[in-house]
Amino acid sequence: GKYAGEDKLNYAIIPETPKNVKVKLTAHDDVKVTWSKAGLANGYLVYYKTASAKSYKLYGTTAETSLTIKNLADSTTYNFKVVSYATSNGKKVEGKSSTVAKIKTLRDLATPKSLTLKLTAHDDIKVSWKKVS
Repeated sequence: GKYAGEDKLNYAIIPETPKNVKVKLTAHDDVKVTWSKAGLANGYLVYYKTASAKSYKLYGTTAETSLTIKNLADSTTYNFKVVSYATSNGKKVEGKSSTVAKIKTLRDLATPKSLTLKLTAHDDIKVSWKKVS
């Protein structure tokens, strides 16, 4: 007999997992998340949560290999993870999540007021300021 027909296959390109995820404070409540470029990735999704939270929140998307998360809560431990994505057949296909990186934000400290310097000897300086609350 005669046969006719058509078969269509779609392949999704799955990007590699981001590696070497690191976090560092850039201010008392700002955290810079960095990672190594993942093969086949068009971009990255950066997620965060407090250590006690059950689920992650998406902070942002970037094509770069770093993102700074600003204005987090003071004195709080946070977990961060990065997920790479590729665009395949017009759809965003996510890769596997990176390992988790943790960091604790600091307490905002008040700036000392009325700072004074007084020369008390030829090689001694007395530094004083008003107490802050």
